Amino acid sequence: MPWEPILKQFLDAPDTVDADEVPAEAWLEETVKNKINKELVPYVGSLSLTIRAQIANWFDVKIGRDKKKQRQWLGRLPIAHAYTIYIAMNLKADRGNKTLTDAELFEKAWKAQFSGTPSSFSRTACISWRKKCLSGRLMQESPVIASGG
Repeated sequence: MPWEPILKQFLDAPDTVDADEVPAEAWLEETVKNKINKELVPYVGSLSLTIRAQIANWFDVKIGRDKKKQRQWLGRLPIAHAYTIYIAMNLKADRGNKTLTDAELFEKAWKAQFSGTPSSFSRTACISWRKKCLSGRLMQESPVIASGG
């Protein structure tokens, strides 16, 4: 998937990730100023606990791949950006957002994530993308998600 490299970069070389590509990182840099890779990012938007668990499981299997690295991403910037990506893909499925660039989609997704406003992305788009992604590609790529465990 096209966003896997940047998520892996968060674990391998977090200082090399460009804040222009990651709205949550830009927010952390403004808020904390130092050691942003050690800070918690408490914003999950309106994502349900189930969806967040599925994303975290996918992240653990596909990106983290090492239980010792969980401290680096769980509750921190890498998983926060994975949530932003998920929300952005929901937004992209909405006809009104077809002309937005990736950067604009990520910014809009981060605003939805930061505000926790469910209406920031449409229910139809969410259902559509969830069907494609969670029951399709992500499920096929991760036997752990597919089995529900």
